[in-house]
Amino acid sequence: MEFTALVVVVTERLIRSRLSNLTFDKLLQRNMDDSKNKMRGTVKFFCKRGYGFITDQDGKEWFFHHSGVIMKGYKRLDKDDIVDFEIGNGNNGREQAVNVTPILTLKMVEQALKKEKLYLQIAEDDYGTYYRVVANNVIQAGENGMSLSEVAAFAGFDVEGLLKVEERD
Repeated sequence: MEFTALVVVVTERLIRSRLSNLTFDKLLQRNMDDSKNKMRGTVKFFCKRGYGFITDQDGKEWFFHHSGVIMKGYKRLDKDDIVDFEIGNGNNGREQAVNVTPILTLKMVEQALKKEKLYLQIAEDDYGTYYRVVANNVIQAGENGMSLSEVAAFAGFDVEGLLKVEERD
């Protein structure tokens, strides 16, 4: 037990000594506060140049940069992907979406459908983007088009409550 306490004290001292503008206590407080500030939204677009916009549940749009996306490998987000994010300051000091974490993505849905030998047809018109599930060039679902969350439900994802707007008093 004494050894564990010593490691914690040494680690805390090491961290304190390496922080320049932030004290250890402020860093701990900021991390605790950040978990309370999570928001959910949908990706409006994400371009190959590495930036995009997220629309939150109140309809406000937030800029984000690929460096603020938390995922392994190539950082790909598509229109209508559902993400969690926080509001923070970017490298330029402006308020933007940071710590963007994918919750339900087009890529996840495509992978689930592929296991069943199903594929997506993606179409866009004046009203937006819609999807059809196809196997052997025959539409299996979404003849008139489906949203990403409808396709996700078809693929077996639990989408209940993903984008519910909280009731306000």
